[in-house]
Order: sequence, then structure tokens, then C-alpha cells
Amino acid sequence: MDSKEDMQKKAFEVLIQETVAMYHCFRSIIENTNTGKQLTTNELGILLCLSDGRLTIPQLVERSPFSRQYVQKVVTGLTNKRQVERLENSAHKRSFFIQLTDEGKAQMEQIRGEGYHLLNDFRGEFDEAHLLELAESLKEIRQKLEKVKE
Repeated sequence: MDSKEDMQKKAFEVLIQETVAMYHCFRSIIENTNTGKQLTTNELGILLCLSDGRLTIPQLVERSPFSRQYVQKVVTGLTNKRQVERLENSAHKRSFFIQLTDEGKAQMEQIRGEGYHLLNDFRGEFDEAHLLELAESLKEIRQKLEKVKE
């Protein structure tokens, strides 16, 4: 019989495998939308972070697995594509706010619409309360893992 430690290791292995598989599945769905083909996965991730409002580069870095330099590079590319814009930050002269442009907002709405349309066939198969509980559990695990990497 497996020890509790062995069972816990196996549970984390399965969690990692399923998380990676889910990431690639969602990525494939988004990349196969008409709009998603125009942007890289990392650009889509930054746009998604900005969907709830403006953020500084350090705040974007906190929400992503990338370095400050890489996030800055992605933001520069999105600025050139007119998806985001820089705004003055009165609280900090050297740290600009980054926010979606109207074009960026429209792009995100289109991506969401196309992605949700593709998932429409599965909607009735999932209980919303269960999905929210699962999302909360994943968030809790992620937050604990982020503390470990600090």
C-alpha cells in the first residue's frame, strides 16, 4: 500500500499533467479563433491581464511567469499593434500605466466570443458551482506555489 507521501506525490503529478494539458487545450482553442491567430499566446495573456483595468509593468509581472524585460517587450509589441497604450502615472513618474485601447478591448471581446462559441457545446455538462470551486482550489495552490518560488 502506498504511503501518504507517495499518494501526495502522485496527486501533484496528476495535477501538473492535467494543468499542462488544460493550458494547451485552451491555448489551442484561442489560437484557432480568427482573432487569436493575429496574436501570440503571451500577448493574449497580457491582454487578458489588462481586461479588468490598467496595470503597471510591475503589476503585470506579478500576474505572469515572465521577467520584467520580457513583459516590457510584449507590451511594446502590443503598443505597436495598437492593442495597448501607456498612460502617465501621477503617483510614480517612471512607472506608466498600461491599458487596453478601444481596439484592444474589441479584440478581447471578439476572442472571448469566438472562444466561448467553440465551448458552447460543453456548457451544459459542467456545474458552475463545481467549476468555481475548482478555480478557487487552483488559485489557492498557485498562490502557495508563488510563495515557495520567492
